[in-house]
Amino acid sequence: MIGLFTLCVCVSLPFVLLYLVGKRSIINEVRAHAMGVAIATSAGLPQDAFARIVRREDADQSAFRAVQQFLNRVAVDNPDVRYVYTMMRSTNPLASAWIVEYAVDQSSRDSNNNGMIDPEERFEPLGTPYNAVRSPELINAFYGPTADYHVTPDPPYPDLISGYAPIRDADGVVVGIVGADITAQTVGRKLLAMQGVVFVVWLVLCLLIVCVFMLYQKQSEAYQRISLLSAELIQRNDMLRAANQELARMNAKFDAELRLAQRVQQGMLPTRFPRHDRIVFDQYYLTCEVMGGDLYDVFEIDQDHIGLYMADVGGRGVSAALVSGLLHMAVATVRQQRAAGTASLFVDMTRPDVVLRSINQLLHKEIPKGESITLIYGVFDLLQNRLLLASAGHPHPAIYCARQQSAHWCQVKNGAPLGLSADQEYTCTSQAVDAGDLVLFYTDGLTAATNRAGEAFSEDRLLGVVGSFGSVNAVRLNEAIREAVASHRGGAPAHDDFTLLGVEIR
Repeated sequence: MIGLFTLCVCVSLPFVLLYLVGKRSIINEVRAHAMGVAIATSAGLPQDAFARIVRREDADQSAFRAVQQFLNRVAVDNPDVRYVYTMMRSTNPLASAWIVEYAVDQSSRDSNNNGMIDPEERFEPLGTPYNAVRSPELINAFYGPTADYHVTPDPPYPDLISGYAPIRDADGVVVGIVGADITAQTVGRKLLAMQGVVFVVWLVLCLLIVCVFMLYQKQSEAYQRISLLSAELIQRNDMLRAANQELARMNAKFDAELRLAQRVQQGMLPTRFPRHDRIVFDQYYLTCEVMGGDLYDVFEIDQDHIGLYMADVGGRGVSAALVSGLLHMAVATVRQQRAAGTASLFVDMTRPDVVLRSINQLLHKEIPKGESITLIYGVFDLLQNRLLLASAGHPHPAIYCARQQSAHWCQVKNGAPLGLSADQEYTCTSQAVDAGDLVLFYTDGLTAATNRAGEAFSEDRLLGVVGSFGSVNAVRLNEAIREAVASHRGGAPAHDDFTLLGVEIR
């Protein structure tokens, strides 16, 4: 390991030298850029206007504004340059050689975009003195273009590298200087980029050296481990074979239990519908797995009222099937409460809003947290030719009106899904039905069925099929919907269960 460390140190020395040379090159590049901007600004400066700026009162003259606008354009056109300004020698005859005065400074601007003008962003008024004792190159600029050799602190301004160039009048006499400041932050970004490149190259090279060394070390160990691994592999193959046999046995047992659960779940669905000369039912149920989360039932409340419900448990598979079992027991409990007939437990099954509220209260504490159930409950009142509906977040049924020969959605006020809140209230709505009408209940797995392009079957397509085939009968309508969904999917697999329940009024 000592030899490896010594080798890495030797490799690092050229990179240290490379960094130092690169750092000096970047600083020289920034110096040249700042000095170039200053020279170009001096050359383009309106000299006649600058020559007329000698007193503080001249700050209100058009000549001052012309020079300041020119400096503002230079600052905007050179994003790396933070400040552009002009200076002249002090007008105070008693001032030292290091004291100069601001002539024209660029306008105040919010360079850091913080929504306010900070002290270092304000422009310096004409005649403001400046002590250049820490910036000797600024004084040298009265004799020729130059720039700072290092990043120089200049409170309250940020650390800077400045470039300077003299301003000459028409006779070639130096009347001032132009300064262009580039902040240390800009220099730091360039240095950071160079540091990153140098570090990455150094790191890659060191890693290659370490890898070669480690490979050499591991080679001898690998030969010794090969024989041990061969023996261990034979043993593990025997263990894997035994585990596969046990897994196959457990899979067969699980599949048998799953099929049994499927038969239990299918036993919750109606095997036959109430027989009545004025109403006919037809259903279709598709689950995308062995077990699903859709549930429905149709039952006779009395000789003039037929009740039905359709529910969709969130998710699919075994978990959805277990929750649907809880729902089935809750509905059965509500129906038994009606049969018991006591004042405290009686539930009027002909009032959908009351039924939903009772089911929700039973389920609220029973279903797992985060689970919810959409359910619609309806009562066909055959005496008054109407359908009473209440919905807990379930899709609205579609109805084909024989008299109008058109299809539309039943207007149902949706409440929250079951199981979310024990105090949830639901609203009952009434829909008139006549002989020849056909009502379709469904779960959202139907309209959400997608093709290979990810396009859903949609409610509009469903309503179109109902409008085209609703005048026939419930059996033919369900067949048409199944054909339309299969055609839309185009062989794409089903991702959710869906159920159809067609109700034909005679």
